Amino acid sequence: MGKDLSATDAGFIYFETDSSPMHIASVQVLALPEGMNAERYMIQLREMLHRRRFEVDYLTRKLNSATLQWEGDDDFDIDRHLRICAVDGRGDQASLDRTIARLHEMPMPRDQPLWDMTLVTGLADGRVALYNRIHHACIDGAAGQIAIERLSDPTATCRPAKLQDATIAPRATPLQEWLSRSVGMMTNQIDNWHAWPARLEAQMRTTQLLANPEAALTLANATAPRTPFNKRIGAERCFASGELPLYAAKQLARSAGVSLNEVFMAICAGGLRRYLRERNQLPDASLQSGVPVSLRNRRDRSFDNQVTMMRVALGTHIDHPAHRLQFIHRASGFAKRLTVELARMNTTSWRAVDTAIFQWSAAQELRRDLATGTTPPSPFNVVISNVPGPRKTRYLAGAEMLTHYPVSVPAHGLGLNITVQSYNGRLYFGITGCARALSDAHKLRNEMLKEWEALKAALQPQEDTDPHSAAFERMVA
Repeated sequence: MGKDLSATDAGFIYFETDSSPMHIASVQVLALPEGMNAERYMIQLREMLHRRRFEVDYLTRKLNSATLQWEGDDDFDIDRHLRICAVDGRGDQASLDRTIARLHEMPMPRDQPLWDMTLVTGLADGRVALYNRIHHACIDGAAGQIAIERLSDPTATCRPAKLQDATIAPRATPLQEWLSRSVGMMTNQIDNWHAWPARLEAQMRTTQLLANPEAALTLANATAPRTPFNKRIGAERCFASGELPLYAAKQLARSAGVSLNEVFMAICAGGLRRYLRERNQLPDASLQSGVPVSLRNRRDRSFDNQVTMMRVALGTHIDHPAHRLQFIHRASGFAKRLTVELARMNTTSWRAVDTAIFQWSAAQELRRDLATGTTPPSPFNVVISNVPGPRKTRYLAGAEMLTHYPVSVPAHGLGLNITVQSYNGRLYFGITGCARALSDAHKLRNEMLKEWEALKAALQPQEDTDPHSAAFERMVA
């Protein structure tokens, strides 16, 4: 039998439109092994993926839109998922960013497994880049890192596949499908009965939290203030990549008494404030960010979506970088406490079929708004996501991964997404936007880097002892 999509998985299917495809991606700039060209590397990459195709189940399963299930692809052909293209331009980072934006615009065909990889050639110094794209219905950020871990190696030597064979799940008969749904409904009813005391307690704590004056930091307005990012989006994408030193960011967070994620949100907030103020488009009220929060157990290695969203005010009305960071720290702390209680109030994992009517009707309402030219209101101005990645160097089919940039999803009414992934001592971030909503992604990236320098100057962290830095190497020599 096939595997049901969760309600969250299905949402990425329901809300997909021609101008708002719901796929995510990562970009690894690769150093090819000595003497290997792109064509030979593609053969090596293909062989590795073919051997490990059963270790990452989305590689060989496709969507049955009628039943909202993942089913094995009886006609799986790995060559339909692998491509080579040349970089748009002279091979520098800006050229690669433009190429990624173009590739990210293309929708994914639904008649095959929802992933593909494109090897981008023509980069400076003979390097190549791998654009690794997966539909968001297949994975969340944490599951994406699990996939990278299983498809890569700690050395240039490719390990043998852990799963040599697997049986593709056959399509369910109507009777099997009816029985599966009946058992699922009964299981949900039993879970609801056992969970109601804990839900009642969580509801009481939620009520107390909402009476707290700190609630006004995040919940003062149901919708976010209007910005150029909050409009109906088109199909054209823009993308800019950037990176920051992980150790220095952690050190700054410790000196300020905040989390690493709050430091990154402050960098985004300051960059957005600079960007909008220069264009006379900065609202008086604080911008609001949607921050994905993982609900995944650390031992859970499944490929699906287990995430919710919390709302955090960014303090863009505050001029001083350090004061803005402390504002974000307070707003984020309240949002985390509220999110925990709301998650406890909704402890049952409902399948997509159980919420299909709600999801479908919401998607239809969105399409009616778009048909009339109405931009749906949003509680967020921007999505800001932080996903921990591999701590040490990884190799893809023998090629060293030099970067790990994320590429994410703009949506109607929410045309800007900023995601950061850690990898091997660096923070790699990607700014993904609708070209209508974000006129200059590289300008925003530069403003974020300026804010990083402003934060460091404002907080004056202790002397750098980053084990990845040349200064640290000289100090311990």
